[in-house]
Amino acid sequence: MDTPLSEKSPAYQMGHARGRDEAELVELNDELKRQFLNGVQPDPPELEARSPLSGEWACQSIVEILGSEYTEEEVSDYEQGFITGWEECLLQRCSD
Repeated sequence: MDTPLSEKSPAYQMGHARGRDEAELVELNDELKRQFLNGVQPDPPELEARSPLSGEWACQSIVEILGSEYTEEEVSDYEQGFITGWEECLLQRCSD
């Protein structure tokens, strides 16, 4: 059984919210929706979840997101939350 979002770590919750926010900015058309729902890798990869800490989201650094004192576990939680939030939001948007 999955742990409810409210019981996940604060870093996971922050990443999840950020992933959902970023997914809301993706411009979807019918072809992209079809590709996402069918698990097809779009070309170009508009629907591929970006790594939030790789520099692709350059508006904030890890220090700005999690503070100056963070653990590897917090970074991992943030990234996993981001990817999950991204995918959940896109799935919801593509299914509407």
